Amino acid sequence: MRAVTALTMLQTHESICSLIDSRCVQITLALQHMHARNMVHMDVKPDNIYIVDDTMYKLGDLGLATSSCSGNCNRIEEGDAR
Repeated sequence: MRAVTALTMLQTHESICSLIDSRCVQITLALQHMHARNMVHMDVKPDNIYIVDDTMYKLGDLGLATSSCSGNCNRIEEGDAR
């Protein structure tokens, strides 16, 4: 099984429009799964979306992921430098 980043796929795939819906749904479900567990990814970008077998999209690089509710549930903003 070979995985490539979404950035690589965007740069090389000609019929990208046909894949957008599936990508969005799968990445949204991954984020929903994390948020349901009080986690925030903090670094969603094409380089961190991995494509396996042209049909499965996985959100990777959780190095900046953080808990959205550690004690006092601080609000996390876009660009937060945690």
